[in-house]
Amino acid sequence: MVVHLDVEQRAAALHLGPLLSEAERRYLTCDATAEVWLQRNGQLIGAGRTTRLISRRLRRALEHRQRTCAVPGCGATRGLHAHHLRHWEDGGPTELANLVLLCPYHHRSHHRGVITITGPADALTVTDTDGRLLRPGSLARPPTQPPPAVAPCPGPTGERAHCWWYQPFQPQPPPAPPPAPHRNPNTLAHNPATHHIADTRNHNQPRTATDPTAAGIAVLNSPVRNADAVFEPSRL
Repeated sequence: MVVHLDVEQRAAALHLGPLLSEAERRYLTCDATAEVWLQRNGQLIGAGRTTRLISRRLRRALEHRQRTCAVPGCGATRGLHAHHLRHWEDGGPTELANLVLLCPYHHRSHHRGVITITGPADALTVTDTDGRLLRPGSLARPPTQPPPAVAPCPGPTGERAHCWWYQPFQPQPPPAPPPAPHRNPNTLAHNPATHHIADTRNHNQPRTATDPTAAGIAVLNSPVRNADAVFEPSRL
């Protein structure tokens, strides 16, 4: 929390915020770290020509003095740029009297020559390309009244136009999973762990001595080892 305190008038205000009451001022300044600013001829002393960059302390003092864009009629308060009135490369100092806050649009417009900003920070003069003075009513204002109630715009064949027709991209739902394959219940799936050995022999032919089933031997499929196991009942 940053509080700006005027020692002579004993007034305090939050940074970019409202004035504080006497009780709030005493409470917040009871155990706080103070940064002392020196003045020369009533103006805060900045960095001078030692650096071009605006320090955090100088930025706070600039925001406390000026809450919006310096161009008349522009009320932008977010993303403001600190601008040297007399440019640094032209010998301008980095001090509060030579700095103003500009929104990105007007900062770009000034450096492109669309608008001209001259004068000290407390008495700015902003003109356009024709030299006309910009006043608070010079800039276009957004409408404050609701749009008129008119019928919806019809399409070429009389249908109602929808806003989503003019959007370049519409996210599509994820594709549906493919349907499960149809299985014939009469067909057994081939599972090495559970399938049984089919007897494809001709039952009309007589069994020979080499036939394991003729000697009372059971042929099974082991689900554990996945291999055919042969058991002789007479030896169990």
